[in-house]
Parts: sequence; structure tokens; C-alpha cells
Amino acid sequence: MSQPQRGMAGWGEWGPWVFVAGVAAYLAAPREPSAAAWCGGVAAAFVLAGLARRRPSAPREGGALAVILLLVGAGWAGFVAHRAPPPLAEPIPFAKVEGRVESLELRYNGVRAILSGAEIGGLPGTRTLRVLLPARFGEPRPGARIAFTARLSPPLPPVHPDAFDLPRRAWFQGIAGMGYAIAPWRQVAPPPDDFGTAAFRARVEAARQTLRARILAAFPPGDPRAGV
Repeated sequence: MSQPQRGMAGWGEWGPWVFVAGVAAYLAAPREPSAAAWCGGVAAAFVLAGLARRRPSAPREGGALAVILLLVGAGWAGFVAHRAPPPLAEPIPFAKVEGRVESLELRYNGVRAILSGAEIGGLPGTRTLRVLLPARFGEPRPGARIAFTARLSPPLPPVHPDAFDLPRRAWFQGIAGMGYAIAPWRQVAPPPDDFGTAAFRARVEAARQTLRARILAAFPPGDPRAGV
């Protein structure tokens, strides 16, 4: 009978938890880890890996793998944290917005759209925005590029220390601003019809919206069970 690989048994179950521990360690740090801290962690992983290769044993192999997974988890959390664009500096009462509809979420008073590559009149660069489109303005097609006037603001802070931290969630989702349309939207460009990533996401979202409409149509108007 073949013997289980030394040092690796059980890591299919424990590995994800060690990765998550690395993510938690990064998020719990009181300040951004310095370059010396990252280099020290990488050096420790190389030392443990070298020892495990030169003198194989389960503790050495497991220790090297644990350090590597911790660093990968912390590095991933750092990458996600730093790739996000900064939020809006202040509210904009009348913002000219143009962006591509990534997803739509049905709300009681309209649809909440995630716009990618959104341009805001007077501001450089592009951002990801979450905007409520009132029901009276209709619902755009996923993947379409639309333009409208909106009230925008940075994600609102928690109302008390233990409340849901919306700015934190928005930061890691890459959402720089939130708001609602104050004028009807117009389509600037239709959904892409090529075979790129954007077109694929648009088709998936369109299929999801079609399924949503069919489910809602099967229930009487206003039936709360339809939302499930």
C-alpha cells in the first residue's frame, strides 16, 4: 500500500483556514505592514522550505506550507485593499454620470445598478458606482452604457461603532461612490456583442434578469414570497 505524502496529509482541509488566518492577520494589523515585515515573512518561508527539502519531516513541511499560506492570504488581502480606488472626497449634488451597467438588483422603488468604468463630469479617471435608478425611469439592459444626472456621495459611515461598516464593504468591492438618479437615463452604447469578458458578463446578467422576471410573473403582484 502506498504511504500518505508526509507533511501534506489533511492540508486540503486545513489549508483554506490558514489562508483565511493570513487574511485576518492583515486586516487586524494596527498599521500597514512594512516592507521589512513582508521580506521577513518571505525569508522565513524560504528557510522553512529549504529545511524541509534538505531534511524532510512532517513538522518542517507543514510549517513551511503554513507560513506560505499565511503570506499568500495576507498578500491577497493587501492586494485587494490597495487595488480599490479612493472613494469620492465629498458629496456631489448634481453629477453627470456615464458608465456601463454591470449588474441590477431589484429594489422596492426601482433597481440598484452597479456601474463600471463610470465617468463623473469634472473628475479625472473612472470609478465603480452603485446607483439607484427609480422605477419611473425604467430598467436598462445589462452591459449597456448609460448616462444620467445623479446625486452622489461617498459611502456613508456607520451610525454607531457596532453598526454595519458600509465604507469598508464598499472599499473591498471597489465601489467609490453611491447615490441615485435624479433624471431619466439614456443609453449611450448598447451591450457588447463580441466574445470578450464584458460581453460574457452582460449575457450572464441578462439571463439572470430574465429568470427574475419569470419568477416574479408567477406570483400575484405584491406577493412578498416572490422576492425570495
